[in-house]
Order: sequence, then C-alpha cells, then structure tokens
Amino acid sequence: MLKEIEEEVRLTLNNENKVNEYKRNVINNTQGSPVAITISFDMSWSKRASGNRYDSLSRHALAIGVLSKSILVAIVSSKLCRVCSLAESDNEEPPNHCCPKNYDGSSKAMEADAALQLYITLYQHSNKNIVLKAVVTDDDSSMRALLRYKANIRKGRLPEVIPQPEWLADPSHRTKVVAKSIFLLSTLPMDSSTCTKVDVIRFKKYFGYMIKENRSKKISEIVFASKAVVEHLFNCHDYCNSNWCRPKKQLEGTDKEKGKELSTSFYRNKYNDAKLYNQIKKPIVHST
Repeated sequence: MLKEIEEEVRLTLNNENKVNEYKRNVINNTQGSPVAITISFDMSWSKRASGNRYDSLSRHALAIGVLSKSILVAIVSSKLCRVCSLAESDNEEPPNHCCPKNYDGSSKAMEADAALQLYITLYQHSNKNIVLKAVVTDDDSSMRALLRYKANIRKGRLPEVIPQPEWLADPSHRTKVVAKSIFLLSTLPMDSSTCTKVDVIRFKKYFGYMIKENRSKKISEIVFASKAVVEHLFNCHDYCNSNWCRPKKQLEGTDKEKGKELSTSFYRNKYNDAKLYNQIKKPIVHST
C-alpha cells in the first residue's frame, strides 16, 4: 500500500512539474533551470482541537499543487512510538520495528518543522529540479522564519542551496481571522450585542466571496468591494455588484423581476440595528 501511495505521489509531482515547466517555458522561454511551483500547505491535528490546546502527539501535513490541485508531498510527524515506549519502561532494547517517532520538539512547533522537511524532501526527490516559488498558508511566523537562511535570520534552517519561497495568505484562514471578532459578538448577552450566529455565517460567506471575486484586482478596487461585506448585511447595496446582489439588480433595472417587491426581512437594518452596525464595523477596521 505504501509503494502504491509513493507511486501516486510521484506521478502527481511529475504532472505538477510538467504544468509549471510548460507555463514557465511559454512565458519566459527558458529551459534547464529548476521549475518553481506554488503550493498550498497545511497541517492537521490528530485529535480534536479547541484552538487553545496544542498537545497532539502526531500530526500530518500536505503540500498541494495550486495548478494540479493534487497532493505533491505528505509528511507525518510523531512524538511517540508505542513499541519504544514499552521497551523503555521495561529497561529493554526495543525489537526491530518500523518506528514512527521522528520528532522531539513541541506539538505546536510541528507545523513549522514539517514545512521545512517537506520542502527539503520535495527538492531532493525531484533531483533538485523543483523549488518553491511561493507557499499559500496561514500566518505562522515560526514557519516563515524556519524556511529562511540562517545567515538572514537566527532561527533559519533552510539549506542555502535551496531558494527561499515567498508567502501568500490563505483566503480561508484570512476569512476565519476577520470573522473571529464578529463571532465573539455573538457570544455576548443580548443586552450587550444582538449579533447572532446567523449574522456570523452570513458575514463569513460575504467576506469569503468578496476575496475570491476580487483577488486579482487593484488594491483600490478591493477596498471598495470590501465595504459591501458589512453594508450588504445591513441592506445597503451601494457597494454591491449586480452580478450577485439581487437588490442591486433591481435598482439597476436588470432584474427580470423588476417591479416586484423584494423581501427585506432577510437583512439587518443599519438604522434599527445601529448599535450592532457600529460594533461590527469597529473590529473590521482593526482587522484590516
């Protein structure tokens, strides 16, 4: 089974390599140098996480090619081997076995170490023909520090023969970070905030969609579009786009149902819910 998985990863990696090499040769008309690819990286806990506890004994990480959308490299980090632990408790030498223990640091630091090992594995297994142009991940500063040269930063552990990658923000993580303050409002008593879980879900949906639709546009256009996230929730559609906003379609006269009254009960009202409107806008300004 392990050989089958390794073969599948090898084929996938070759596919990602070919796609990136073709793109590079067509655009830059160069050959012979390593292919620079962009990956999406994340690591999962092997136990249910609360956001406050980091004590898992093992974690698994994946690197996914942004073009092929397939797994390129996988790595499992483990702090424990049951066979070794039992032998140690009996003051005996462990028998010959496939030991899964490959990490001795803290559980929280596993992700940064896995990212480093994953990049080195990718580089070596491709015969030095593949390097990372950029990594799409969360805002883990220790990971970014580890994948730097020691000459540039004290914590850096990346071999100098391997190029340093750039870093791109993960849209899903960015949405989660921005919506966190809105979620906290929904946990307050009603006399402190009228925000509900439904408001949080809608906000996350609007923000995620805004990022997806405008990620290739200019900063000024993104700033304008971002105002629709809160305003649309409160039934103000000045910043909306008629491609997705039905009330905006009706206002512009492009909706087939023009003339029909649209229900506004779905939306909040920025005047009747002025307190909530100001509460939501305040953390958004701080987050961005």
